[in-house]
Amino acid sequence: MSLNIITEKQNDLLGRKELELELEFQGATPKTADVKKDIASLTKSQEDLIVIKVIKNKYGEEKAICIAYVYNSIEELKKLEEYVEPVVEAPKAEETSAKTETQEAPTEEKENISNETVEEAKKE
Repeated sequence: MSLNIITEKQNDLLGRKELELELEFQGATPKTADVKKDIASLTKSQEDLIVIKVIKNKYGEEKAICIAYVYNSIEELKKLEEYVEPVVEAPKAEETSAKTETQEAPTEEKENISNETVEEAKKE
């Protein structure tokens, strides 16, 4: 994947650089995280300070136009964008055990309800 800067505008009021880039790639359109890494190395900034607004390409072409903002600080980014803290993935074993616990609870309630209705039917 290669990046070429088409336009670069410094917006001092908002504390960011506004970039329009041309992406050339092979195969599928690159993921946002990969594009962020390449923009960070091209502009010599941190990945956390980059927001990619859009990556648009025409069907069948291996070129895309990307609009990205590179902020001067994390505070300015938080003022203007929806900032999501990077999440560290939890181990998968804990997730699967939590899912099985939540799935088992409703079935027990159903069994209790069905047993109660059977007992009531026997009384009648």
